[in-house]
Amino acid sequence: IDKEKYDVESIIIDKKEDIINKVKGIDFALLALHGKFGEDGTVQSVLQTLGIAYSGCGPLSSAMCMDKDVTKSMLKSAGIRTAPWINLREDDNVDYDEINKLGYPVVVKPTHGGSSVATFIVKEEKQIEECVAEAFKWDNEVMIEKFIK
Repeated sequence: IDKEKYDVESIIIDKKEDIINKVKGIDFALLALHGKFGEDGTVQSVLQTLGIAYSGCGPLSSAMCMDKDVTKSMLKSAGIRTAPWINLREDDNVDYDEINKLGYPVVVKPTHGGSSVATFIVKEEKQIEECVAEAFKWDNEVMIEKFIK
């Protein structure tokens, strides 16, 4: 960005509740976001509500892409191949029979996470409980999918 033509300012948002105050008065946001509320459509929703133009996709597509279960369901319904998976919510019991149907190894990860945080390649059943518990520390949903080499 040509700083001779534009007043460029970095805005760092560490907490979701800071978004509105930090973006007041800007004309355009060139988004370079990372992390849950940066990638799940939250920032995009605030900018759109405030009438601030921004780069990248909108709130709905951001939210849908950040939700691996929704993304994989859409891909599957469009005939696009994706590794078989199951999605767990915090109050669900782990169904080892369903996991065994997927076949080991499997990948255990937060459904709404990114950057491979709390992502595990699990080679045998005895590792599942610990890995699922760790993934639940990061999200209220956990995906278990067939590992594809």
